Amino acid sequence: MINKPHETYLRELRETDSPYLLAWQLVSFFALTPEDQRAAVGPCEPWFVKEDSSNAGANYFTGMLLLLCQTGHGHHFDDWAHAEADEMEETLTRIHRKLHFYNWSAAQLQQDQDWIYLRALANAMLEKAGIWINPPKKPLWFPEHMEID
Repeated sequence: MINKPHETYLRELRETDSPYLLAWQLVSFFALTPEDQRAAVGPCEPWFVKEDSSNAGANYFTGMLLLLCQTGHGHHFDDWAHAEADEMEETLTRIHRKLHFYNWSAAQLQQDQDWIYLRALANAMLEKAGIWINPPKKPLWFPEHMEID
């Protein structure tokens, strides 16, 4: 556990570069309950996967997974969080493979062991940091944060 009160750490996060803050907001998104994650899904173009009514939200979740891998990769987390960040990236990769092959449903958020583990890992990272869940205030528009081909 870091030795800073919650308010101090959050203030420092807000004063740092945006990728650092964004990385923690993404961790917070993945710490949310499945219901809250679904409610936080925003509009997304079909950049990542083929989406229809059976896998609604798959593009947004894929974007969040890829953005956390890109933004959160190592250097945007404190030294004490590197092991958890690496483990989270491995889990995100497994989940991304499932999404990429269109094996997606809202029920998967509640039942899939990788999603359950990812939520537990994200919550553990936030607890270790001494901060509460603090996801992005509005849905992300991915072209603002990553290059999309």
